[in-house]
Amino acid sequence: MLIAKYGNGSIEQIEEFEIRNKILLEENYKNFLLKYNGGDTPKTILIKGKRKEIVRCLYGINTKNSIEEHMKNFESKSCMPIGEDTWGNYYAIGVKEDNKGQIFFCDHEKGYKDMKIADSIIEFFSMCKSEKIGHVRTIEERKKAVIAAENWSKITEKTIEGWQKEIDKYANINQEEVLI
Repeated sequence: MLIAKYGNGSIEQIEEFEIRNKILLEENYKNFLLKYNGGDTPKTILIKGKRKEIVRCLYGINTKNSIEEHMKNFESKSCMPIGEDTWGNYYAIGVKEDNKGQIFFCDHEKGYKDMKIADSIIEFFSMCKSEKIGHVRTIEERKKAVIAAENWSKITEKTIEGWQKEIDKYANINQEEVLI
């Protein structure tokens, strides 16, 4: 699995987080937070049997995508959100004695009912397949493609703004293999 990490975490951050939230995190997940502290995971899918799910990002502590920000909306007390797909569904990790470290998919259309997908964060990472971000097309290249497809009316100021945001996000992204 490839990740564009949010930065390194610290033992102090993790310990403060555990105290604040009255939980003890599983060791491999703590190591992930120390090394990556979450990150964006573009072009990443999770494969479980015939099922495929997108993994948009994994949360960190005190980051732009913070675990605690998402805990506010998360109803489960036996799990903690650790990431999301592009449709508002969560990936969560078990934090109680009977499910500690297990990974769950929580579908918003099913009331965020926890569906176990992996026994550990290591297994979860092994189920995720990523592609490297290649060439990021310029606005001019995108305009040419839209015009060639005879959809020139779809080139609006809002479209161009969206393209620019995507270019800014992905042009200099540094993806690295998650290794715990």
